[in-house]
Amino acid sequence: MDTIVTDSYKEYVYQKWLNKDWGLDLHEFPESTIRPNRPRASENSILFLVEYLIGVHMRGKFSERDRKLFISAVKAIESHDGSGGKIKGLYDRGSEESLLSKDKIRTISHDNLTAIASFSFLIGENFHKDIYEHGKRNFWRFDNVYPENPRLSRVLHPRDILFISLVGGGCIARNIARFSLPILCLIQILSCIKTYKIRPKLHERIGNFFRTGKWEEGRRIIHTDGKILTFVRTYSVLMRKNYWFLSWGGYLCHLILKDKFGKNYLHRMFEIYFKDDGHPVRHVFQDTSELLWWESYLDGYKNGFA
Repeated sequence: MDTIVTDSYKEYVYQKWLNKDWGLDLHEFPESTIRPNRPRASENSILFLVEYLIGVHMRGKFSERDRKLFISAVKAIESHDGSGGKIKGLYDRGSEESLLSKDKIRTISHDNLTAIASFSFLIGENFHKDIYEHGKRNFWRFDNVYPENPRLSRVLHPRDILFISLVGGGCIARNIARFSLPILCLIQILSCIKTYKIRPKLHERIGNFFRTGKWEEGRRIIHTDGKILTFVRTYSVLMRKNYWFLSWGGYLCHLILKDKFGKNYLHRMFEIYFKDDGHPVRHVFQDTSELLWWESYLDGYKNGFA
């Protein structure tokens, strides 16, 4: 019996960690703060919620209430057009941000789009299809600041276009993405090999220099976010459909990460990412080494499972 994710623990997360948009935040909220009044302390709360729910799903504890929570969180951050109507497949960092003045809107990131598309595909919702349709209509520009005239700078990375086409596209787009899976797998393997990243990025430091006249040295930090997204994508797809390249690419990532972070590498990566010792994502990924799906899926593939 799983004693890590109990009904009482899930209730605690619902009561203490969800912000006003139903997303999972970085820190527990004070006892006196009720959910509708809780600010968003993170710009990635939908990503954190998906990571938590995947941990719950891995342990076989995913419930209808969890499904409704995910749906509520995604619908809460759907972007608005100029007339105030909602735009399917495009999202804000926080609820109704696209109704603010342009200078106050935070652009949506590929991390959040990937999280929504991945988990929607995993549990059989339609948000991944909405994201694909929006991308196709707008030449893969996801711009919640200027949704009527999206900027070229908001074009998704080819890796993300490939993945969203795989999970959300029609027959032709899905098959093109399937034949391009070696590219996606290679990108993911390289991300798993990479140990460090520099923040702020070079172009951000150059921009800051021209604005302030001061040069900021880059800080070398352990690269975990790309590895975590690799896990989110691969888990969500392989739990529903066995793609040969994704299975073996995922297994190579598994070996690389096991070598870098140890047998329980998922928990270690989330320990590095989330600084709060009590964060729910860290909690649900305790002792997950025995729950990894790679070997069982590869064995199933060898035995004709598809």
